[in-house]
Amino acid sequence: MDIYICIKKLQELKILLSPSKNLHPKVAQKAKSLPQFLKWSEEIQKRLKKASPTELSKIHDISLKLAHLNYERNLNWSPETLQLKGTPALFTFSGDVYRGLDALSLTEEDLQYSEDKILIISGLYGLLRPFDAILPYRLEMGTALSVGSYSDLYEFWKNKLTKYFTGQNEDFIINLASKEYSESIDFKNLNIPVYECIFLDKVKQSYRPVNVLLKRARGRMARFIIKNRIRNPDELKFFDDEQYTFDPEISTEFSFVFKRDRTL
Repeated sequence: MDIYICIKKLQELKILLSPSKNLHPKVAQKAKSLPQFLKWSEEIQKRLKKASPTELSKIHDISLKLAHLNYERNLNWSPETLQLKGTPALFTFSGDVYRGLDALSLTEEDLQYSEDKILIISGLYGLLRPFDAILPYRLEMGTALSVGSYSDLYEFWKNKLTKYFTGQNEDFIINLASKEYSESIDFKNLNIPVYECIFLDKVKQSYRPVNVLLKRARGRMARFIIKNRIRNPDELKFFDDEQYTFDPEISTEFSFVFKRDRTL
């Protein structure tokens, strides 16, 4: 009976992912919900709507052509439009992480499981569940954008996101988000173990992180967790997708390192 209780207790987890700048132009799947922090997204959008294309070009460090596109996106953004035209976050983002996760090939049962497990950290939306509606946008967490009395998006979101996790019942968090996004949460003030997965590829004679490959590996790890209904952090060590293997010698209690010997 005690063993059953222990296993039962370790079933609650959250998987953190970064969003991607790349978005699918057409998404067939329907959104099921609105983002939880929508009122704060509105505050950010009020600030963005005041920015001219020239200012947006500087804020995002993008071409004037892209700035005009995002200027129009900002002007057309509203909670009403989001509810009417928004598409689910998990299927809208199309970067390397999401190519690795490959949501389109997940079963209906997998997707139902992921709804309660995956949270995507967003500069505009704070936290997104897989089927939360989003509209096309560009706003990285590291963008130097002041909002009201907040000097940047980290200051804007940190207390809000940290407070969210302190009110949850998770037994552990698996952080697969990049440093840019995960720094928007004060993990040190959470009474929840946070596990990170590091992916290293062999480049010539040494192992190191390769940006494109580690992003895909994060997506593959998220898929592994979903497909295998992971209940215990130690089960992550069995991940062997695409020739990655767990290295116990350089891993730590909360940082799991996976290496791949394939030479690049």
